[in-house]
Amino acid sequence: TLGQPTLLILHGFPSSSYGWHRQVEYFRPKGYGLLIPDLLGAGDTEKPEDPQAFRMALIARDLIDLLDAEGLDKVVGIGHDW
Repeated sequence: TLGQPTLLILHGFPSSSYGWHRQVEYFRPKGYGLLIPDLLGAGDTEKPEDPQAFRMALIARDLIDLLDAEGLDKVVGIGHDW
């Protein structure tokens, strides 16, 4: 990126990462790194029937694993929920 931070942008329920497409159009040309995952149960992700799969600690672990896989140790978090 052009000296800009990576933005970790998280959708809320019942949205998906697609809801951020206009922000992608805005931030990408400005050189920001963008990481905008579909969270568990949204988009093309798994749809577990067990409500325990949606515990915040597990979702946080998924995000940490994603950041590790991308080699990111610092991001700016942005999110919303309905």
